[in-house]
Amino acid sequence: MTDFNFDIWQSRFNPTRQPPQSLSQFSESQQENVSPYNVRVVYDRGVDEILNELNEIKESISQIIHYRPFVVSNKIYSLPSEQYKLKFPIDIVIKIHENETIAIIPDLEIYGEGSNEFEAVNELKWELVDLLDHLMSLPEDELGDGPKSWKRTLELIVEKCQ
Repeated sequence: MTDFNFDIWQSRFNPTRQPPQSLSQFSESQQENVSPYNVRVVYDRGVDEILNELNEIKESISQIIHYRPFVVSNKIYSLPSEQYKLKFPIDIVIKIHENETIAIIPDLEIYGEGSNEFEAVNELKWELVDLLDHLMSLPEDELGDGPKSWKRTLELIVEKCQ
């Protein structure tokens, strides 16, 4: 049994056709494909009610789209410290929200935030320098699995300057 019959739906919007008063007015084949629930839903609800629901759905979708951040990929080519130098650029993700921007290095689980892209990336660079200072000052056996992995990754992409 199908849940929807196009002929019934179409008759709802055809002003010259009168809606059936009961299922007995349908042919046997129509009765097999239509449940009383569908007939009630199609004929009990007015066009205005359906349009109101569609407008509510449209507004909800608009709010979801408006809330969703704009996401871009970028690279960091340098660090703001004389102590470290990048061997090659680091991939970052930038999420631009309405009131703030967040720059992220997903592999290292660090981020920087600011009111614009420049501030967020600059904050992320300083977070990276702080992480480097911290990880390089600790012996390997004092680090957990995550920090060990970060340290190994950083040793591949960053070199310490003299």
